[in-house]
Amino acid sequence: MRYLRLWRQFAVMSFVREAEYRVNFLLGVGEGAAQLALPVVTFLLIYRFTPRVAGWSQAQVLLLIVGIALATVALILTHLFWSYAVHYYSSASS
Repeated sequence: MRYLRLWRQFAVMSFVREAEYRVNFLLGVGEGAAQLALPVVTFLLIYRFTPRVAGWSQAQVLLLIVGIALATVALILTHLFWSYAVHYYSSASS
């Protein structure tokens, strides 16, 4: 439970730091939305004209896209968590 609270505190601090600069924050949100929308639009456009591509069905490719997106988010959050943890513990011990 302690680590969950610590992770939550790191997430809140990260959000507050990013929200400090409103234009940068809004541009980041827009960029994230565009990065998410582009593969989905490409996916929908391709499968509009054919049921299978290289033996992959629409459901299989959608699952692959979602899996890659979730893995990417997990890696980013893990990196953020550990970088904040290292910073927190190194400044606490000084």
